[in-house]
Amino acid sequence: MIYEKNLSQLKYSENDIYEKICDPDFCWDEGRSVIEYAKNGEPVLVYIQEDGTKEYLGSRYNPTQEAEKFMADCVDLPEKATLVLVGFGNGAHIREFMSKSKKKDTNCIVFEPCKDLFMRILHDIDISDILKDERVHIVVNDMNNKMASIYAELYISLVNKKTNTHIALPKYCHLFSEICDRFLDNIKNKYEDIKVEENTIRMYGKIAANNGIQNLCYLPGCYSSAKYIDKFPKDLPGIVVAAGPSLEKNVEMLKKAKGRALIIAVDTAAKTVMSHGIIPDMVISIDSRKPVQLFDVKGLEKVPFLAEMAMNTDVLDFLNPEKLIFYSADSPTWDDLFREAGSEIRQIYAGGTVAIDAMANLIEWGFKTIILVGQDLMITDNKYHAGEKEIRDMSELPYRVVEVKDIYGKEGYTTADFAIYIREIAKIAERFDVKFIDATEGGALIENTEIMTLQDAINEYCQKECDINRIINENHQLFVGEQKTLPLQKLQEMKEHLMFMKGMLEQGISACEKGWTLLGHKQYDVSSLKEINALLEEVDAQYADFEEGVYVLKCASDGYFEFEDDFYMVESDHIQEAIRMYKKSAAYYKSIADAIPRVVDMVEQAIERWHKMHNET
Repeated sequence: MIYEKNLSQLKYSENDIYEKICDPDFCWDEGRSVIEYAKNGEPVLVYIQEDGTKEYLGSRYNPTQEAEKFMADCVDLPEKATLVLVGFGNGAHIREFMSKSKKKDTNCIVFEPCKDLFMRILHDIDISDILKDERVHIVVNDMNNKMASIYAELYISLVNKKTNTHIALPKYCHLFSEICDRFLDNIKNKYEDIKVEENTIRMYGKIAANNGIQNLCYLPGCYSSAKYIDKFPKDLPGIVVAAGPSLEKNVEMLKKAKGRALIIAVDTAAKTVMSHGIIPDMVISIDSRKPVQLFDVKGLEKVPFLAEMAMNTDVLDFLNPEKLIFYSADSPTWDDLFREAGSEIRQIYAGGTVAIDAMANLIEWGFKTIILVGQDLMITDNKYHAGEKEIRDMSELPYRVVEVKDIYGKEGYTTADFAIYIREIAKIAERFDVKFIDATEGGALIENTEIMTLQDAINEYCQKECDINRIINENHQLFVGEQKTLPLQKLQEMKEHLMFMKGMLEQGISACEKGWTLLGHKQYDVSSLKEINALLEEVDAQYADFEEGVYVLKCASDGYFEFEDDFYMVESDHIQEAIRMYKKSAAYYKSIADAIPRVVDMVEQAIERWHKMHNET
């Protein structure tokens, strides 16, 4: 009965594990674990080593009391925090988290390194309550490993990086050291990604915000990438052409794939590809600071161009507005506009590099085979990119290099960023039901991809002719006719919203100052504080609906990061905690309010740009 009850709940909470168990070929070693009982009658999980030695994975006297002591500093987590727990045990530690952590937006990622132990738990201990709790996310080695990186992606972020807690139950990391290390690598990798994300926002946030606003002027006559979902034949492969050094080896071979695969060239590869007489079906760019000179390529204006919302505005001047295909917007402003135009702009699964964005678009459109070309992601033949001069001395490089294995198993070098991209592509290839072919003919080894020569890949997968241009051109243009002025109207509304929000934030700052002053002098009554808090709730509610906030935050990144570093820490003294929260809230409101005039300037520039571009006064 216990097993059936657990399994029934597992079907809904961790379906990957459930399906693994239901696989006819699934098996586990029942002899590697038993359940014994502590002196207080609670179950204790016991692991039996190969020599017959018993390892008790919990107290033999009082497991619950042990869990309470062990978790004392970990259960009362602040808002949005995540607990990473290595070892399931008998579930007592997890229940301690469930009972003591009252906040709905806290999460617990549990990693069980031994499937035999987990199966014993399922058979002999009722854990249906744990499985039912939406805050608890379980990863079991050899059962749903891929969820480790997915849960890390979902529940570890910029917001909670300072408040998360990571612990391992006694003996687990000793008994299963290598397995635990591999799991913890997923967690470490996520924190590395966060560092990259934070640095990107600090460096390019203001530029990206300005591009996202200015690029509204280029919407008339554009297309939406969402319109290509399920429009291409299911057996048509997609080819993503990156600008790795190996591209020089096989670029000519792409001619044989023309008309037999959808060829997307990343921006840095476009010149190389087109210089060989190959016109890609699409070119894609995402970089907010990509140099304009890169796009000064004869004939590029005739090629459909996949453009991310925040790409360099100056580049769009080189392109044909009627060839622009926009995708992936993190702005409600863009979402609203595309809905008004009878379409949508999808936020795709992307990973920081333009080639991954190309893959993500192909997956979104329904492609089942993706062929990678020029995707070296490492220094190949002493070159970083196709067409570059050879690198003579690694020590002279302006960036940190790390060792990776190439497709032949040899050690080589790559950058820290490229190492993340290698891992990201491998993760995508594992996550989605898509065959990934690495036809780079060199470069870093990317897990979960099949290594082939480009010629072999074309011979095997590029079999059928397809009128790709017809499919691309059948998409209908947006923001034409009466809808042409929708972006201009939105810009005018944005200016009004921004000034209104600035006024609300200034009211919030004044209320916070009043709050901490009253508390500091201990001269207050409850009604005064209630009035202050009601106003702050109104400010927060208005900001929650503030669609221009995505641009403001990018322009206030320095103040924001200073704020979020300790916002979720908690003082033990209630009065001091209230004072701290008032001061942090005021600092946060001020960082946002101070950034709003910068965004207003951007909007005004965009309105002026619109009138010049569209000959309006």
